[in-house]
Amino acid sequence: MDEQKKFLETAETEYGWYYPMLKVMLLTGMRISEVGGLCWSDIDYDNDVIHIRRALFSQYEYGKKKLHFTTTKTINSVRDIPMMADCKKMLRLQKKNQNKIKKELGKRYRSENEEGLSDLVFTSSMGSAATRYNVAPIINKIVKSINLREDYESVKENRKPIYMEQVSPHALRSLPVSLVRRKCNTIIRADMSFHSKKCIRRKKEMCKVIAIANQKG
Repeated sequence: MDEQKKFLETAETEYGWYYPMLKVMLLTGMRISEVGGLCWSDIDYDNDVIHIRRALFSQYEYGKKKLHFTTTKTINSVRDIPMMADCKKMLRLQKKNQNKIKKELGKRYRSENEEGLSDLVFTSSMGSAATRYNVAPIINKIVKSINLREDYESVKENRKPIYMEQVSPHALRSLPVSLVRRKCNTIIRADMSFHSKKCIRRKKEMCKVIAIANQKG
């Protein structure tokens, strides 16, 4: 939990544009391809649900990078994720930031010029689609910044440094989401993906817990 807190605080302070995306990844357990393929039309504010319906992949064809939407990894990956209050807050912050940067960049905002990508929720600060190729370096920079600060603190406190290990975009799926639910005194460490049909009952129970958590702020 301490590492997760440091990670998010560093992301917010030093890489603010990517902060909402990284926190949403931690809160929902979405794959990087699913986060990259998330569109505003998938966000249901009325019912507090995020619809996962597609993934976004990039590949090189004849030396040129191509982006394309595809189905999710498995049929069970097509799912609805309950949208907690903190997640909703991050999505609204992202919308605000995105509208601001679109206005500033105008036609230079890249996703506006790409067919089918104008509705993407998460992009780079220039509008490029969010894929593992541009998200992974940001995560690495955050970890590096944390470890550099740990170097300084350990010398100052005369102790052995405790470094954070490198984190991949996929690893964010497995981190606990309980940090943001402490106010409701409920520790949620379950898999938010709900891939298995056996999780239906647990999903309903978690939805009730999340509803109570949202009411408590």
